[in-house]
Amino acid sequence: MRQIHGAIYIYITMFFVAISYGLGHVYSHPILTFLSGACMAFALLVHLFSVWIVKFQINISEIEEGTF
Repeated sequence: MRQIHGAIYIYITMFFVAISYGLGHVYSHPILTFLSGACMAFALLVHLFSVWIVKFQINISEIEEGTF
């Protein structure tokens, strides 16, 4: 089940990176440039959140196994 959640986070991150790239390089309007940066920032936050979740899950599994 953890792999499914990890894949979902990867797909969400890739989606927002693609939107950011598309908005930043296809159009040259200031609002779209801002939205491009906002999408990239959101993708970065999703990535950091997924790393934190995986680290948290590893800590819980170590506590359950008694190997921490």
